[in-house]
Amino acid sequence: MKQKNQGLWTIKSFVIMLVVTFVGVPILIEGILQDALHSLFKNDLYAGTATGFVMAAVFLSALYGLMVQTGDRKIGFQSFSKRHWPRILFWLFALILGSVAIVVLMEWFGMTYENKKTASLQQDLPLFSFILTFVSAAVISPFYEEIIY
Repeated sequence: MKQKNQGLWTIKSFVIMLVVTFVGVPILIEGILQDALHSLFKNDLYAGTATGFVMAAVFLSALYGLMVQTGDRKIGFQSFSKRHWPRILFWLFALILGSVAIVVLMEWFGMTYENKKTASLQQDLPLFSFILTFVSAAVISPFYEEIIY
């Protein structure tokens, strides 16, 4: 007799993740913690980067805790097959070019890509701020953005 695959998500784990995503993070991290970090650092860039790091840690911890609780042992990193790398690199460059095209179109239509971090970075552009911004945008943010979306 075949055992039916019930998946990893239960209603309980789904509700917990929704509460973390739509209640805990907006109220506690984006509200209270971000204000405290802004008061501490007196800089939008540093406060935003620290907030993003905390959000990534909370989302990853919650997701990992829920998955470990279900007993799934397929969590972790695996290397790609060598035959997948050409396709991965092709799509990487295609997505980068597409992103640049979208930004150009946004500016053409009068929209902007700027936020508080952008304005803060334009005011003060030492190497440390540039590296911090890059790590925030290219390393930290993708972790929690992929979990949410």
